[in-house]
Amino acid sequence: MEFPGMLGIALYRLRMLMRLLPIASLGPLLGIMAADMAVDIMRGSYGSVIIELAIAPPMAMTVVFTAQRDHAGLSGPLLFILGIVSGFGAMVLLTRGFAIGSGGVVIMGLRHLAVCAYAWAAIATEPAPRNPRPAFAHI
Repeated sequence: MEFPGMLGIALYRLRMLMRLLPIASLGPLLGIMAADMAVDIMRGSYGSVIIELAIAPPMAMTVVFTAQRDHAGLSGPLLFILGIVSGFGAMVLLTRGFAIGSGGVVIMGLRHLAVCAYAWAAIATEPAPRNPRPAFAHI
């Protein structure tokens, strides 16, 4: 799937990083998930930590395996929908976290933003080349 503008370029470069260095490229995603789990542990919400520990590894491996393939197959639309849902969650949580001044809510929003970015990067295709000079019609 081709994303527009600079978003498409950034997502495609993240996909290429996932193809070249799959384990190293997951570091930021797993790091922000670990920060979110630390906030949940500080709040005493151990149930959500257990759920995240169960969901995070399969989701991370699905993203990497999809990025390794040339065609996303059935997982492509599913990852696109996951990115939409996570992007909406990130928007809501970041807005709410900054509005009330809660660092924990901002961390949850950043986790959703990271999941959105990695899900979309797994299915991103190379953007079309841009023409650096505008073409004017000859008079």
